[in-house]
Amino acid sequence: MLFLKMFFIILCIGTNSMIHTEKIKNLINIKEVNNIQLIGYGLVIGLNDTKNKISKFPLTTQKLYNMLSDLNINDKKFKNFQFKNITSVIVTGNLPYFSHIGDKIDVIISSIENLKNLKNGILLMTPLQGIDKKIYAIAQGRVIESCKNNFNIITKRYKKKYILQPNQMHSGAIIQKQYHLKTHINNIIHLQLRIKNIKIAKKISNIINSYYSGIAKTINNKTIKINFNKNNNLNNQILYNIQNMKIKIKNISNILKDQ
Repeated sequence: MLFLKMFFIILCIGTNSMIHTEKIKNLINIKEVNNIQLIGYGLVIGLNDTKNKISKFPLTTQKLYNMLSDLNINDKKFKNFQFKNITSVIVTGNLPYFSHIGDKIDVIISSIENLKNLKNGILLMTPLQGIDKKIYAIAQGRVIESCKNNFNIITKRYKKKYILQPNQMHSGAIIQKQYHLKTHINNIIHLQLRIKNIKIAKKISNIINSYYSGIAKTINNKTIKINFNKNNNLNNQILYNIQNMKIKIKNISNILKDQ
């Protein structure tokens, strides 16, 4: 009798361990919402044996002098110096639509001069702007040496592998401003599951409708349509709330593995 009780306890524990509570944002992509591309111009210093004299590159010279002036360093003697460990770079990155101020994003640094390897250099504070010319993030930090060593970011639920490219900085920029999408065509968006599963799609629809009555409809085993009323325009707050709603599902690893 005692053996049977222990068996059922172990069975229940094993069954419950397969059920996870996960936020909807980790299970879906939003078809109509794309990341915002960012770009900036900056300087990388502390390079090794570049044999690169600053006097050959007027853009680099001007950028450095402007930066020193902003720091209240206006000594004219600097104009006679020739620096060999500095280069001008273009910094690019993607701003996730649902990111928040203080979040960090990856950036890629590319020299606009004749340097291919920026290893161990330090990217100085570089504003990153969107197509609307507004600054959304600030990048700064050490450029990684190579892409040979991959590493895992471990969360409570799963592991996510990053394969870094040369001259890439993981979490190299901090978001300073959120991007706000004011309107959308027909006030309709589509949530797309990362794997096909009709049960999960219906479950997500039911959870959304429990908070916002009647706005979610399951189209198929991968797509959920969200229909906002005319008086309830698409906005960050509603989408943020939907993404942070929680759902209980089994075999979470199969859904998250494609991230």
